[in-house]
Amino acid sequence: MQCRGWASLGQLGGATATACDTVSGSLQCAQSPSVVPDLEGVTSVFTRRFHTCAAQAGGGARCFGRDENGQIVGGTASTDRCAFSSDRYPCALTLRAVAITAAASVSVGDYHPCALTMDDGVRCWGNNAFGQLGNGARDDQNSPIAALLLT
Repeated sequence: MQCRGWASLGQLGGATATACDTVSGSLQCAQSPSVVPDLEGVTSVFTRRFHTCAAQAGGGARCFGRDENGQIVGGTASTDRCAFSSDRYPCALTLRAVAITAAASVSVGDYHPCALTMDDGVRCWGNNAFGQLGNGARDDQNSPIAALLLT
């Protein structure tokens, strides 16, 4: 898989970035597609402004990018910090495995991903301030949880 674009918050997953001049100053970015290292067997990918998740053959998933709500890593919050402007955010500069073994595909909201599982279930993690994880609660989740499905 290849990515390009802004890299200040880990959005390239470890792909090569260089300094890019913008109206806001110099930022890390990749203006041409750059290979994301150690990411193989991708069956689907979904990206938003600050993070990306990919489902892999065999049911695994990997994510990278901004991580202040647990949307990147399954199980533990990210301890890396990335700077943007004068702020520092939790982030994953390289790929992180999500604690899921049966992902058929992934979808990413602004601060939360969800995976459709091979048994037609849905598991979500990350920000849950508005109940977007579908578990009937409103607390953030650092690992995938089953969403309650409407029938």
